[in-house]
Amino acid sequence: PGYPWLLSVFLDPESGIAGLNRLRAFQVVLSSVIGVTTMLFAWRLFSTRAVILAGALWAIYLPLGAYTHFLWTETVFLSLFLPALWHLLIGMDRASHVSSGSATRRLLLSGGLFGLALYVKELPLFFLPLASTLIIWRAVHESAGPLEGLRRALLVPLAALVVVLPWTLRNQEVYGRTVIAGATL
Repeated sequence: PGYPWLLSVFLDPESGIAGLNRLRAFQVVLSSVIGVTTMLFAWRLFSTRAVILAGALWAIYLPLGAYTHFLWTETVFLSLFLPALWHLLIGMDRASHVSSGSATRRLLLSGGLFGLALYVKELPLFFLPLASTLIIWRAVHESAGPLEGLRRALLVPLAALVVVLPWTLRNQEVYGRTVIAGATL
């Protein structure tokens, strides 16, 4: 329901082509979030030279540019999903260091972004159990213990649930059954 809502914000009958152009410009801005996040991953996982290469590849990747102008959902989805992955990675790293409060905030932010991404596509629905398993595994191998691992692992799906719950409850009321947002498959 997220993408149709976004379309309704920009494309009203009175705005005409101007609304369409504003939507395209908005998606170009969202595409820059994808580029910055891609470069952050390159910096964190590889090197500063990889950042330049990742930024150049993002800039010349024509399908991503086309997605913004053909109004596909990929730009909106990736602008939520990739930062969610970034905050998950940083939250898992910080959990092994001193500032556990910072790790908790990152994991909650990651879950919230996954929840928002669920409003656009269903991929996070299948990714959340995998992410939680990875968080538990990492916590146990860091000697944080299974209880702390479980606490960390539940932060992400519970934050996503908080974001998706209003739409899920609406679906329960309208359709008489539980349908999680983005569960189209």
